[in-house]
Amino acid sequence: MPIAKGVFISIIGGLVIVILVSGFAIYKEYEARLAARQVVLRYYEDFQSGDDESIYELLHPESREKLRKENIMAWMEQLRETIELESFEIKDIQLKDTLRMGENSVVDAISVQVLETNRDLYTSEILSSEIQYLLLRNVQGEYRIYFDQRRVLSSMAKNYIIIGAMYIDGLGKDKDLTKGIEHFHKALEIDPTLIEAHYSLGAAYLANREWEQAIVEEEAYLTNSQDDEGRGEAYNIIGLAYQEMGDRAKAREAFEKAVQLNPESPFALNHLNELING
Repeated sequence: MPIAKGVFISIIGGLVIVILVSGFAIYKEYEARLAARQVVLRYYEDFQSGDDESIYELLHPESREKLRKENIMAWMEQLRETIELESFEIKDIQLKDTLRMGENSVVDAISVQVLETNRDLYTSEILSSEIQYLLLRNVQGEYRIYFDQRRVLSSMAKNYIIIGAMYIDGLGKDKDLTKGIEHFHKALEIDPTLIEAHYSLGAAYLANREWEQAIVEEEAYLTNSQDDEGRGEAYNIIGLAYQEMGDRAKAREAFEKAVQLNPESPFALNHLNELING
């Protein structure tokens, strides 16, 4: 065989191999994207139908182990209590060859970006947000949704505050101060550092005429809050509680602090003037 012909055949053979390998890689990528898409679509279908058992089965084993089934069920129920899914659209699917998760590296992960449109059941507003889902393979090679434990628990705590506010304000729920207070306590059980729960509890206890508890919760909020406006409102609640308890001196002290933080607050100024001139 002439040398030139042999070289030509070798080149053609090499190109065929490259094309076959590239084609196989493209097919595998398409297959992975399709599998991830189907998992996310099924998740939304199950969410809308309320099939939380099926949602649990869609989760990666690591998420199921760390979060536990009861937390997943409670979280799904919370989401349905606070939002109504209007629509969703898968915007992007990206394959991640290697993904860093803490101290570990995960290979063959997929990120799915979804645009959600929801009706907020507390405010009745229509809101759009982008949600990113991470899918990892299980031991059977199937893609499953991975939920980060810290993010889920943080979401649960904040959702309890929202649901509590719905009960307190009678928006999206029948007004029920006791249930509102219960939900604020649930938020603190999950995340004791969530100072917003202390503020909300103080306001709820004030509305429920539990003056001493209102003061305790607002003081807990003040210990950790750096927000001047929020601190001013907390002192207003403390001032009202002391006023209802008949302690005018402590009520005046609280309203003075509220005015220092919010000098133009009509509420604090009016109550302070009433105590000074009354």
